[in-house]
Amino acid sequence: MISRSTVLPMLLLLASPGAHAPGTLTQERGVVYTSRWIVSWSEYDAVATNRQTGERLTLYRNVTESWADGEGSFGQAGYYEEQSVVLSVVGSFVSFRTTYSGDGGMHPIGGIRIRAVDLDHGGTPASVLTFVEEAPLVHALLRDSEVKERAGNAGASSLHELIALLGRCDFAADELPESFAVVAFTGRRALIRFGIGHSCETARGSYTEINVYAPISAAAAAALRAAHVRGSLLSAFAPE
Repeated sequence: MISRSTVLPMLLLLASPGAHAPGTLTQERGVVYTSRWIVSWSEYDAVATNRQTGERLTLYRNVTESWADGEGSFGQAGYYEEQSVVLSVVGSFVSFRTTYSGDGGMHPIGGIRIRAVDLDHGGTPASVLTFVEEAPLVHALLRDSEVKERAGNAGASSLHELIALLGRCDFAADELPESFAVVAFTGRRALIRFGIGHSCETARGSYTEINVYAPISAAAAAALRAAHVRGSLLSAFAPE
């Protein structure tokens, strides 16, 4: 859940959005300056601060907690853990992967998914179609082995049609447009990683990762180029 607060913006305006040295960002920690936002993350949380207004969005907080018998909602010992890492920062768009697990309720829980949010719209879900053209993306997805297994020989001319073909208990297809990160940028194409979790508890813990190249949209070219130079795409992150 995205939360908001405000800080004084004066010092934020003095910071320079220059490029990072290769390998200085990792999934677990880093700071990225874009024209409007400062995005920082650590092993504890991820925060985005608007450089003009001081608005502060908490993108996630990593949580590890446990409780003893008699303390939980169901009166038995249990735990809950939620850990997220940043995968890419492109303009006002931040992608991160969240893994969670827990026990001590009616049944164990667990899952993994990638999520992309738009900072300029309060951290609401982003759409992959901001970055790549729809028809070539759908065509690329239909050639992927995971998608072929689910869609069979059926075709689709739009992302909406493809989603209707793919929905399963172990694959939350309706989350496909927002469950992505940008891995790399080649000048005309972007490598997109989708990370889709389960849609019902009987398949909890299921996770499907799909990587495809697709032509970029003209509107996203400048932001993708800047992210490539800055080193804030997943392929440029250093190993932890």
